[in-house]
Amino acid sequence: MKNRIKECRTGRGLSRTDLADLAGFSHDIVRKWENGERNITVTSAEKLATALHVDPAYLVGWTTKQPMIGHGAVVYLNDREESYVDLSYMGVSDKNFIHGTDNYGRIVHIPVSSVLYVVENNDQ
Repeated sequence: MKNRIKECRTGRGLSRTDLADLAGFSHDIVRKWENGERNITVTSAEKLATALHVDPAYLVGWTTKQPMIGHGAVVYLNDREESYVDLSYMGVSDKNFIHGTDNYGRIVHIPVSSVLYVVENNDQ
């Protein structure tokens, strides 16, 4: 688990302080989780996954699959899983936007701040 938190955090270009602020935790607790010095609760893992825009199952180690840039993905928005964008192609131009092509061929740009998490679409 500790490696997944750090991997996802650094992959988004975030410092521990950035992640702590986004998820509503202290810098110290994020450090302890990353270093395996303290166990994380399910609720805290969900908050971290939301802040990191990853599937909670990936963050806690229930799956080894992570959405891959350049492949299809489902981008869940806000805090409701009923609201999503199904992308046939996904890319990241900077840490503020996910861009891609939806299944109708339209180009979309999704602000990272509106993303709950991203799940690879195996149908592509």
